[in-house]
Amino acid sequence: MNSNIRVDSSNVLSFIYVYVLHSELNISRYNPYKRIFISCMYDIYIFDIDDTLVQTEQYHYQAWKTVLLNFHCDLSPDIFFRTFHALENETSIPHYIDSLPIEVSYKELREMKKKEFIRILSSTVVQMTPGAESFLHRILDQNKQFVLVTNSTEEILSLYVEQFPILSRALRHYTQETHILPKPHPECYMRVLDDFPNQTKVVFEDSLVGIHSAYHACSPYKIPVYFVNREEYFYKEYIASHYSVTHIPDFTLFDDDSSSEKM
Repeated sequence: MNSNIRVDSSNVLSFIYVYVLHSELNISRYNPYKRIFISCMYDIYIFDIDDTLVQTEQYHYQAWKTVLLNFHCDLSPDIFFRTFHALENETSIPHYIDSLPIEVSYKELREMKKKEFIRILSSTVVQMTPGAESFLHRILDQNKQFVLVTNSTEEILSLYVEQFPILSRALRHYTQETHILPKPHPECYMRVLDDFPNQTKVVFEDSLVGIHSAYHACSPYKIPVYFVNREEYFYKEYIASHYSVTHIPDFTLFDDDSSSEKM
């Protein structure tokens, strides 16, 4: 992998900004300097999609629950939220499904779940994460670029783009079709680093699986990673104790609805 990282004034300023944001997240979300820095200090903004930019976790749960009910197995929200984002160990969803009295492989069930998820998305108006759409517009307004990195397929991504045209302006998509190993493996993020070796970058992820992937690819290059999720997220404390990332509940921290009046 190409490890040439540009060291210039923008990198230094990015480092200063990240240090300040780690320390000052309790200051007003309408701080105009915070808005300016986050929307212009990086060349490439890297976003996960599901539950980072688009609120879809409930539909993933609904799809898995529907599929398992066809085999007379229920799926509680608690088990889903513990297993769906777990790393590849005894708590992950493949291991949980293998423990069920079902004579169908996890791979087959996953295909059934994907079809059910697509059916749900095709008939549902989903929501973007608060502040996400305006943040993407602001990035583009600053003549910066963003890319999308997801374990989802291009087919699923196209459904998101249909509902949220701003996503069509992504510079590049990294989907299930473009990498061999899904998150939590860092391959997808390593591909981004290979494709944009000299640009400054920042990552936004919502889950333990995504954080693990992004952190192990990006931390050697001091690329900041933001953990975007609610306070009650099941793995929040685990992430806080195992990864050096910045937690934000959504993108309204960078909202400029009122900050422009204070500039």
